[in-house]
Amino acid sequence: SLDDVLAEEPRVDFMKIDVQGFELHAMRGMARTLRRSPDIGVLCELCPELLRSAGGRPAELLCLMREAGLVPHRIRSSGVHAPIDGEEALAIAESWGYGNLYFRRNAC
Repeated sequence: SLDDVLAEEPRVDFMKIDVQGFELHAMRGMARTLRRSPDIGVLCELCPELLRSAGGRPAELLCLMREAGLVPHRIRSSGVHAPIDGEEALAIAESWGYGNLYFRRNAC
C-alpha cells in the first residue's frame, strides 16, 4: 500500500494518482498518509468508465476524498484552481470521459 511505501516520510505534500481506474484502491491504501499530512494536495484522474471496470463507482471516489477532508478543485488552463461541487465534477468526467481534479483541504 502507499501507506507502507510512505511510512518513513514525515509528511507528504503532493500526490499524483493516475492508475487507470484503480484510484479508489490507491486512496484506500493511503489513509494513514492522508491523516498525517494536513497540507496534502492530490491530483487525481477521474475516469468513470475505468473506475467501474475496476469494480468501483465514481461517486465512491469523491466520497472517500470528502471523508478525508479533501475538496475537489477544477484546474483552469491558467493553472488557477477553484473548488467544484462533486456532482458537477462527476458530470464533467462523465461527459468528457475523464477529468483531472485537484483535491485539497480548504483553508479556514
